[in-house]
Formats: sequence, C-alpha cells, structure tokens
Amino acid sequence: MSINESIADHNIYGPYAILCGMPAPDNADDKTLRQFNGNLVLFFGQLNLLREVYENQDILGPTIVAEYESWARNVFGMWINKTPDARKMWDHASDCDDLFGPAFDKWAKNLFSLTPLEESAPTTGT
Repeated sequence: MSINESIADHNIYGPYAILCGMPAPDNADDKTLRQFNGNLVLFFGQLNLLREVYENQDILGPTIVAEYESWARNVFGMWINKTPDARKMWDHASDCDDLFGPAFDKWAKNLFSLTPLEESAPTTGT
C-alpha cells in the first residue's frame, strides 16, 4: 500500500491537503477531505504511471509511448484541468524539481494544455 493510499484509507489531513489550502477538517469523517484524498490517490497513481512511461521510453518504444502521451493529453490532462484539487496538486508537484526531476517535469508539461487556475476555484470537485 502506498503512502497516499494510507492517507486516503484513514482520511488523514496530509501534507498535500495543507499545501492545496484545504481547511483542517472538523472530524475524521469529513467528506470534503475524503474526496480530496481520493483525488490525491488517483492523481499520484496516474502521475507515477506517466513517470514510468517517461523513464522506460526506450523499452516501450515510440508507438506505446505515443499512446500514453495521447491518453495524458486527452484524459489525464483534461481531468487535471476540470478538477481543482488535481490542478493544485499538479501545480505543487511541477514546482518541485526534486519530486520527479526537471526533465520529467518538462516532458509532462508539454503533454498538458492547462488553463489558468482561478484563485477562486473551490477545493474538491470532479
């Protein structure tokens, strides 16, 4: 089980909730936090998949890599654009060159056509 899955399973007010500006929950059953944590697991699961594709392009070959790039553009990138939690996580993750490294960050940024995140966008949403 990953760290992020543990955060979601136990509905913990974790570091990304704090970084993304989520208010501290009133109780451990907070539904907003549960939704955020679900988005957290999905976001990092998909981002980790893309990292594996990036790191193994030579093994996967150009056709398979192009298929994942298309999926990243048309599905994952669209979800990031439409989900304020995911967008805030992406913005924080992509600002940290030490998370995945600047080369991956540049590759991934070229895959997504992200629209500006409005400051008034509410936390959570799908």
